[in-house]
Amino acid sequence: MKYSLIMLLLVCSTYKLKAQEKTYFYSNLKLIPAATFELYHSVYDYSVGIAYERAFTKDNRFSWILPVFFGAKKQENDGFVGKEDHKNMLKVNPGIKFYPFGQKIFTYGIGLSLFYLRGRREISMPSYSEISRMTQLGLMLHNSLSCNISKRLSLNLEIGYGPSIWNQFKDIKDRNNHYKPNILTMRHAHFSVGYRF
Repeated sequence: MKYSLIMLLLVCSTYKLKAQEKTYFYSNLKLIPAATFELYHSVYDYSVGIAYERAFTKDNRFSWILPVFFGAKKQENDGFVGKEDHKNMLKVNPGIKFYPFGQKIFTYGIGLSLFYLRGRREISMPSYSEISRMTQLGLMLHNSLSCNISKRLSLNLEIGYGPSIWNQFKDIKDRNNHYKPNILTMRHAHFSVGYRF
């Protein structure tokens, strides 16, 4: 019995080591069914997206990634009788990722990216209405955790935080009416399913 238990542990350990030493494909296409961005002042929108990641070193430790998100947000404001809608939100978030421990079954990654956000904000109240085009540009630091189910499939969680350096809200009806807030903070989180090829 003792001998059987030792053999079983050795077989499991060998299998785990082999699994950890897998070589993964360089390209990874990710479907993002759930994502959120903080647009400004704790106003979050909810998005779906797609991302392409490509390793550019043989050990898969460094890669570049290009995620694109599409979303909308409807917010009822309790402070006044009215509503605020965010429509046609497009977010592009290209960057570079580093996997300090390499690609294993459970993989940690850290990255730096730019983000560009563009969309439409509509404010509607009984005595006032505004339709504006919002644009944001900034930097973001990312942390990610991936579970490589196989050589091809992965589940990924990612969070990011950084400054939104350039912000603009421009009235669509009156082009001269616009304002630029100071530096804002941007928070981001998403879940994705990846397919390597």
